[in-house]
Amino acid sequence: LVFWIGRNMAVQLKDVQEIIEKSGVLGLPGANAFKSGVINLRGLVVPVINLREFYGYPGGLEDKAEHKLIICRNETTTIALEVDGIVTIYKQEQCQHTSSIKKELAKRKDTLDRLIIFEQEGQKTEHVLVVNIHNLIRNHLEVESV
Repeated sequence: LVFWIGRNMAVQLKDVQEIIEKSGVLGLPGANAFKSGVINLRGLVVPVINLREFYGYPGGLEDKAEHKLIICRNETTTIALEVDGIVTIYKQEQCQHTSSIKKELAKRKDTLDRLIIFEQEGQKTEHVLVVNIHNLIRNHLEVESV
């Protein structure tokens, strides 16, 4: 699933539970800048992670009405990834491991362990980083298993 946060990035479709509109986010006082708050997802309290803030991309002038929440789950935890918009579902047979990464992303490099070659019709080919949801949850979020 390719999404936009100031640049195209992706997440494996097998890690995605659903995509919903960004609404009903309750702020948490004293939370990290990238923790937007929590949502009530059918009775389950789910933390919302702003991926633009998490990876340190500057805030843009994007239409806030287009913002989506990608609901992801590992074995024990559900999180909502706040993104600026969904680009497409893209099937890529092969991936490459990232050997080097920009220094501003270095502290989060364990969450960006591979990239795909994204080819859009009529546009240039682009290398898109794939977010490792399991490492994101395990290594960077202090959330309780729910």
